[in-house]
Amino acid sequence: MLYLKKNTQGFTLIEALIALTVTSLGALALASFQTELTQTSGLNKTRSEALVLAEAKLATFKNITSQADYNTDLNEGGPYDDLNNPLTGTNANFNRHWTVKDKTDPNRKQVEVTVEWGTLPTDKVTLMTELTWTHPGNSNLGA
Repeated sequence: MLYLKKNTQGFTLIEALIALTVTSLGALALASFQTELTQTSGLNKTRSEALVLAEAKLATFKNITSQADYNTDLNEGGPYDDLNNPLTGTNANFNRHWTVKDKTDPNRKQVEVTVEWGTLPTDKVTLMTELTWTHPGNSNLGA
């Protein structure tokens, strides 16, 4: 009787093709994830820039030092558009506007600043705060 010795070393062609397919699918998944990550990173950068622009506008209102300027710059109404629109950012051009509402006290105002970019309804950042006029010289009376 003849016995043939079976060679059990190495890979078969089928095993190599299956390994190649699994590796290719993994590489495609990683490439897709990388693309999505890059897009999300760009959107986060744009939102961050819009937030900085909104905070900067609120800071200009908070830094008003005369009551005449306070009453003029924070006149009820709006939306008021920024004279520098569109504002150029790294990833987008932004439009900044704000509205002012008088509260029960005439020196108290609610200010809402919105920075928009793009065409989607979610392409905006809105910040709201309330401001009250206090003479800067009186700021240390409570201390």
